[in-house]
Amino acid sequence: MINTMEKSNIAEDNPDSDPQPSQDLSKEQVVALSSMEKVVERIADIEPTALPVIKLSLFNFFNSHKTFTQEQLDQAINHAMRFSKMEKECSKEGNILPTIGIEIEVSDEILTRDRIRVLDACGIPNEAESQTDAYAKPLWEMMAPPSYSSWTQGQYLQGLADLGGIPIDPATGRVPEDEMLSLHLNFGIPEEIRGSDVYNFANVVSLTNNLIGFAYASPERIRGRKTYDAMHLKSDAKGTKKNKNESDNDHGRVPLRVELRLGEFRDMPTYRMLTEVQRIMAMLFSSLKSRRKGTVLTEPERQLSVLFNQFQQKVTDIIEPEVMKVGHPDYMKIFDQDKELSASIIENTDIQPKARKLIYEYSHLIAKVLGEGDTGETESVEQI
Repeated sequence: MINTMEKSNIAEDNPDSDPQPSQDLSKEQVVALSSMEKVVERIADIEPTALPVIKLSLFNFFNSHKTFTQEQLDQAINHAMRFSKMEKECSKEGNILPTIGIEIEVSDEILTRDRIRVLDACGIPNEAESQTDAYAKPLWEMMAPPSYSSWTQGQYLQGLADLGGIPIDPATGRVPEDEMLSLHLNFGIPEEIRGSDVYNFANVVSLTNNLIGFAYASPERIRGRKTYDAMHLKSDAKGTKKNKNESDNDHGRVPLRVELRLGEFRDMPTYRMLTEVQRIMAMLFSSLKSRRKGTVLTEPERQLSVLFNQFQQKVTDIIEPEVMKVGHPDYMKIFDQDKELSASIIENTDIQPKARKLIYEYSHLIAKVLGEGDTGETESVEQI
């Protein structure tokens, strides 16, 4: 790690180089970025998939502390490095949790130019969101790089909130009730699974995505959706150890990701959702792999593929009756075909608590198969 004397001097001004404000950034933000970079340069063995979120976490510490004790600095570094340890553990061979990434949209009145500059400096992709409605308020999107641990993605959300890039009600310390923040979830598809597998079993994937939508989306989120497809297969996934680049894998295929587009950021339920849905997707991908002839499954994958068969029937039992009651002919495609009916089901039935309960139950069953115990539920992540 870092020598104690070096750390104690990190935030001190260099008498020969007094930091000055730069375009869009205040002097204090420039100092915080410089201090963050100095710390990161001195830390050994940071996992690459944790680096951007560690940078953001340390910037926020320096930006919010004019003065600090050695103990406070040590705590900030240790807290940030927890995510490097998680990434290293979750990237080990044999860990079948898929990579996960988030995309969150916020008003450009909140994600201001100085905050965008900080995200850029941390290596976190972001861009203006295209709008089909000329009268809609401009949005800016943060696309967190993929990680192996869902808790790393949760820290991106926490870091964005600490940066001031998420609207927070000062009275409650939470996202205001009238704010609807779109949150897309991306999962890297294991390289043994082809895009045709996802399309051939689209109903299986859609059913899983629908359960997640009914569990975690508000009626306002569904009514305000801009995208037509609730789920989308993309071939622009960033290569990782679990879904390598075309030149690095044995199959000569580009890495794929599946984007689930029904999510919404809503304080603490979102952190829990990230962990639970990552586990559910590990179970889904195990099932898809089991349907490919000649594919050899690991023992955890075999157990999860069996578990998924039970899960699929229980999902159908929850969703199909409610969709039939409102007269829609296809419970697999209701989110794509009728936003108002989908929203009304969430609003007027008990489908949401039922869906959340099922996801929670199977998340625990999957954790036992993977040998995780209750790590996901007991791990401490800062609350907004």
